[in-house]
Amino acid sequence: MDKQKYRRCCGIDVHKKSVTVCVLAPIGQPHLEVKKRNFRTFTRELKQLRAWLKACKVTEIAMESTGQ
Repeated sequence: MDKQKYRRCCGIDVHKKSVTVCVLAPIGQPHLEVKKRNFRTFTRELKQLRAWLKACKVTEIAMESTGQ
C-alpha cells in the first residue's frame, strides 16, 4: 500500500526579539487544527522551533521579515 503524502505548510514571521509560527492543517486533513506558537530569537529557542516543526511534520515554510 502506497502512503499518500500531504503538504504541511508553515508561515514564519521574524522579528528582532521573537518569531511567530503558524502551522496549517494539510489539504485533505481538515480535522487537524492550526497550530500557532511564539519563540524568542535565542539559539536554544530556535532549536526548539526546529524540533517543533519536525514534530508537526512541516514540509513547506514561508518566511516574512521586515527591517526597520
